[in-house]
Amino acid sequence: MKPRFVCGITVWDGDSPGRDSDLGINAAPDGPAWTRLIKEVAGTQTQVNLDTAAAAAADAKAVTAQAAAATADAKAVTADGKAVAAQAAAATADAKAVTADGKAVAAQAAAATADAKAVTADGKAVAAQADATTALADAATADGKAVAAQADATTALADAATADAKAVTADGKAVAAQADATTALADAATADGKAVAAQADATTALADAAAAQADATTALADAATADGKAVAAQADATTAIADAAAAQADATTALADAAAAQADATTALADAATAQAAVDAVELITAGNDPNTTHDKGTKGAAAGISVVEKGDGAVHKTVITLATVAVTITDGTVPATDAAWGTIPLYTFPQGHIVILGAHEVFPLGGIVAVTGGGGGLSDTADLEIGVGTAARANASNFALGATEDDIIPGQAGVDLVAKASDAIESNPLGAALFYDGSAAAVVANLNVCTLDDGDSGVNSDTLNVSGTITIIWTIMGDD
Repeated sequence: MKPRFVCGITVWDGDSPGRDSDLGINAAPDGPAWTRLIKEVAGTQTQVNLDTAAAAAADAKAVTAQAAAATADAKAVTADGKAVAAQAAAATADAKAVTADGKAVAAQAAAATADAKAVTADGKAVAAQADATTALADAATADGKAVAAQADATTALADAATADAKAVTADGKAVAAQADATTALADAATADGKAVAAQADATTALADAAAAQADATTALADAATADGKAVAAQADATTAIADAAAAQADATTALADAAAAQADATTALADAATAQAAVDAVELITAGNDPNTTHDKGTKGAAAGISVVEKGDGAVHKTVITLATVAVTITDGTVPATDAAWGTIPLYTFPQGHIVILGAHEVFPLGGIVAVTGGGGGLSDTADLEIGVGTAARANASNFALGATEDDIIPGQAGVDLVAKASDAIESNPLGAALFYDGSAAAVVANLNVCTLDDGDSGVNSDTLNVSGTITIIWTIMGDD
């Protein structure tokens, strides 16, 4: 008697009725009970394997559905990442448009970009998880295939048992069936290997997902830091805006003060202009210039050394004529025995019109009258002279004295004595009464006139008499024509 292994059951060949099998069955190996037992065992095992395969298939479908859901979540998260990235781009555009909040908005844009990167990383992590889930689904599917293969093997074993039951003696067929079962088991083992490999791939994918999750966590931390910086920048921007508003308020106040000061300055300038106009009017009048009076002052003579100062107003003028070594040419008379040596220069031309001279005065200091040549060739060093101011210029005349109109403004001073060619005393003379002149057709001229008192006072040659002194005339103009 020898044992045989069929479908996981040890049977004993030979006529040994009543020997217990390892299942405790007391039956002949080839009897009906044995056959029924084999069927029952095989059927039970087959049902168990089928149930296991169905459960594994359901699990695989559940895992597949979970993977699809995870994929949809990954797509949603990726869409959220794109939306956040679009928001970051919009925030960046706002940052360029808003100059005052540039720094704060730029920081917010950076934070938003970091958030977008974090969300994108989350999307990648979820995608990796989805890949891992898909791998798990593939592994579960492989498990399902392995279970199905095991079910096929069990079915094959059942068929072998049935065949063995029908023809136990046909060892060849049973062995062949067992070989088929062994092959099926080998296929199942191969499927299990594939499932294990898929499981390893799933584990690697999960590790990658964990790394991506860590990266996402780091990115979120960076985003949080950027958010903090953005908030700080926003606070700084708010403070800067407040300072700018305060400065604007101060500037507005300063502008208002400046406008008020400008208004005050404009008023002050207007008042100053009015006052200056009054001062100018007074100064003009004081200087003998009256803009409301025609011909309010005259003109000085052209000889070198003559200067004039005008004082008074539009009614009364005081003209002060200063002579500083004014050269007067002295010419000997045509008939020296009867004609005096003489000289004349114009001192001042009154404005054209009717002139009234109210008073006049001449003064020549000691040494103020000097003969340049002297010595008798021209003037004598001790010549006696007459000097006065008149409306007519002295010319050659058969006398030794100034005529009526040659000293009518200031009577001639007839006692000018030269000693060593220079006057020996202060010479002065006033006008005694007011004089009226009609200068409407031709302007009245005040001339300085000089003549000698005797033929012995001059030789036949010309000479020059330098005159220094002051002539003052007080006058008024009553009108023209």
